[in-house]
Amino acid sequence: TLADGNTIDFIRIQGTPGDAIFGNGVNGATISNCEIADLTNNGSGIQDDRATGTWTVTGNRMTNVNSIGVALSGQTGDNLVAIISDNVITGSRNGAIGFDYVQTGTVRAQITGNTMTGTTNAGATFEAATAGSADICLDITGNTNDDAYRLSQRDTATTRVEQVSQL
Repeated sequence: TLADGNTIDFIRIQGTPGDAIFGNGVNGATISNCEIADLTNNGSGIQDDRATGTWTVTGNRMTNVNSIGVALSGQTGDNLVAIISDNVITGSRNGAIGFDYVQTGTVRAQITGNTMTGTTNAGATFEAATAGSADICLDITGNTNDDAYRLSQRDTATTRVEQVSQL
């Protein structure tokens, strides 16, 4: 379980009965060079239900994650800056990377150099969803992806993408 500003580096987590790395309202984290494998019971590799601050997720390898590789969400007042780069996420049941922000949450994210393959359920390997007046701005470039990018909005929310040439 993460706390504000934690750094997790060079660990291996295998076969957990839920999320491998979990936070709830964590303000900034760095997760790098970790190996996460074979999660059960609908667990995500990295998940925070109210992610804020600056998150750096880089150089990780995730295989056979029973839910989503990296799942970050937020709501009213949650402001996130995410740098998700150079990860290899394969065999995730519900996608490799997902953002879900509602109400007045905002995300500014750079998604670069990731390999996202082998999503086993129908859907998307990468997803960004908004609702209310939430705002997600993405810079997506240089990724390898064998499935769809899903950018969705409910209500009047906006999802903007910069660097669309790599999609």
